[in-house]
Amino acid sequence: MDRVTNVEIKDEYIEEKQTTKQILKSLDSCLGVTTRTKQVIQMYADYIKLYKKNKIKIGNLNMILYCNNNNYNNVVSIINNLLYKEGITTLPNYQLLAETYISSRNSKVRNNELYVIDNDNLRDYRINKLLRDYPKAVFIVICNDNNRKMIDNIRSYFTWEIQVDEPTEQEKVKYIKNTIKEHGLECKVTSSELEAITGYDIETIDSCLIGAILRANKKKIDYISKEELHIMKNPHHKEGMQKLNKLVGLNEVKQQVQQIINYIQVHKQRGTMPNLHMMFKGNPRNR
Repeated sequence: MDRVTNVEIKDEYIEEKQTTKQILKSLDSCLGVTTRTKQVIQMYADYIKLYKKNKIKIGNLNMILYCNNNNYNNVVSIINNLLYKEGITTLPNYQLLAETYISSRNSKVRNNELYVIDNDNLRDYRINKLLRDYPKAVFIVICNDNNRKMIDNIRSYFTWEIQVDEPTEQEKVKYIKNTIKEHGLECKVTSSELEAITGYDIETIDSCLIGAILRANKKKIDYISKEELHIMKNPHHKEGMQKLNKLVGLNEVKQQVQQIINYIQVHKQRGTMPNLHMMFKGNPRNR
């Protein structure tokens, strides 16, 4: 994967630097962020200023972010904005930074840049070596419950740890309404009707919203109705997955079941019928 250079980014995207207070205020719109997490990020912002002024020598700026979903992008973007404001990192926008993920063990890491290692890539790196070899780069490791044991031996290298939870139904409803409002549209769907889709993850909800906004624009109407939003029933698999996730171990099985569910949902939305034939291996008692 080709890296995006600083020059290209500055040409495409130049953002007026926000104040620290403005950056932290944007945490209010992030889903799954608790009061405790906000307090830790506030301390992180204070630490960055002391670090920049060489008034503190202990610890580092590296962070472990615990998250069991893909709902961490906004939080990482805010952290990057805090680092960029003080000149710690040189890339001003996390969305553009997404192309600079480390793609292999041999990738060249640059100083004064933020690197994110997510769950999918976690097992591919010797993170302790990266931290030693590139002390002027900032690393954020995204870790879910299934991978916590993998980072137990490197936690001592990280000064900061935060948690992003699964968004509540109320947060998702508020998010849907705010997104519709940001596009200059009104929401004619009631909160109780919106709750019908809060059982889905944010990526699925986003896809529904994008489709609804496109349909509203195409019809040249200024509101989102139930028909535009395509309200979906609560997924029946949610309760079953919760029971499965509570079982001890079976991490690979849990991941495979979730992949199967996602696979079926995608085909269902496309109106196609996937091949559902399966082969079960292992102890017959546990199948």
